[in-house]
Amino acid sequence: MRLDHEGHEVRALEEGWEISRVGSAQTLEISTQYTRGPSRIIHRAGEAGLAATETFRFDHSDLVNPLRDTVLKSGWTWRGVVFGRL
Repeated sequence: MRLDHEGHEVRALEEGWEISRVGSAQTLEISTQYTRGPSRIIHRAGEAGLAATETFRFDHSDLVNPLRDTVLKSGWTWRGVVFGRL
């Protein structure tokens, strides 16, 4: 995030890295994926079985929305940036 005090504007760039690991110790494969720009991704991890249980959950909007709302309530502008400079 960049704060422009003169323009009362916050410029935010959303980026993300996802790392996936598949296989056992002998055949472990790792892949990475990079994303840039606003997205609506919810990451979940858990165990499957007769009763599925969720052990981890992260929704990036749980972090971004309160920040954006605070900026807007303060009379500033929130500008999402996908390409270019912050």
